[in-house]
Amino acid sequence: LVRVGVLLANRNGPLNAMEFSDFAAGVQSLADQLSALATPPEMGPMLARARELDEICASLDAQLGIGVEAAEPLGVSDLAGLARECACVERGNNRHARLGPHGEVLFSLALTDAPNRLSLLLDVPRAPAEHSPWAEMVACAHLCAQRLGGRLVDDAGRPLTDAALERIGQQISTRKERL
Repeated sequence: LVRVGVLLANRNGPLNAMEFSDFAAGVQSLADQLSALATPPEMGPMLARARELDEICASLDAQLGIGVEAAEPLGVSDLAGLARECACVERGNNRHARLGPHGEVLFSLALTDAPNRLSLLLDVPRAPAEHSPWAEMVACAHLCAQRLGGRLVDDAGRPLTDAALERIGQQISTRKERL
C-alpha cells in the first residue's frame, strides 16, 4: 500500500484543476511503474476542499513586522553585530534569524530600504508558539533600539508603544489557538 498526498493550499492559493490533473497523472504514472492500481479522489470535491482550506488559512495567516529606526544610517556590519548580540544566525543575503531548538525560524532580522531602519519579521503560522516567538522578537527589537539609540516603529514609521505590542501579542495568541 502506497499513499500519496497533495498540498491543497499554500500562500499562492488553493489547488486548481490543472495542478490536480498533474497530480493525478503523476500518481497514475507511479502506479504504472509499480504495477499497482491507483484510485485518485474525484476532482470536484477535492477542489472544493482546497478552496475551503485556503479560506480558513488566509483568515489566520499573518506576517508581522517591527521596525527599529536608528538615528544614524546602518550598515551590514551594524546588522551583523546586533544579530550576534540577539542570538540570530546568518541566513544569507544579510538576513539573520533567531532559531528554535530544532532549527525552526522564530523570526528574522534584516536591513530595510530605509538607510536607518532594521526590520524584524515574524511569520505567525510557521513560528512554533511554544517558543514565544512574538515575545522573543519584541525583546530583540527593544535591545536593538537600545543599542542604536533608536525607537520601535511600524511599517509606516509610526512609533510602536508597549501597549500596542501587547495587543498584537494577544491577537497572535488568538490566531495560534485557531490554527
